[in-house]
Amino acid sequence: MAKILVKTNKQRIACAEKEAYVTRTVSYLPIDEDALMEAAARNSGIKKSVIFSATCAMNNEFQNFLLKGHSVHIPQLGTFRFGINAKSVDTEEEISLDSVYRRKILFTPCVELKRRANEVELVSLQESITTVEKKKTESDTDSDTDPEYNG
Repeated sequence: MAKILVKTNKQRIACAEKEAYVTRTVSYLPIDEDALMEAAARNSGIKKSVIFSATCAMNNEFQNFLLKGHSVHIPQLGTFRFGINAKSVDTEEEISLDSVYRRKILFTPCVELKRRANEVELVSLQESITTVEKKKTESDTDSDTDPEYNG
């Protein structure tokens, strides 16, 4: 089963005007394009150059369709679509494209990806550190009392 580290930090919550403990996932290093292509080539038996060419072509078409207003479904991953945020107005006369303040790309994962995400084990960073420190302390103690230890 996949595991993801989470950590809890105290932070100021501006809208509530208080401090609270907030738990978030730990950010890992991003996987670069080359590492992704290498893994795909290794797992598929397809040459890395072929995967790279196909990915570049798909990327171009993906962006073209998405930025023309189409939703783009990628099998076993999910659907991407273009969206906006706009300020609400009180009357029909006030409706204007000037009320749009953010353009964004929205992603909806497929059912299988959602299911798998729900199965991911979350591991507390604080508990992981405590466990490692405890094991280290136990091994240090064991080596001091072990008669066969030649340290």
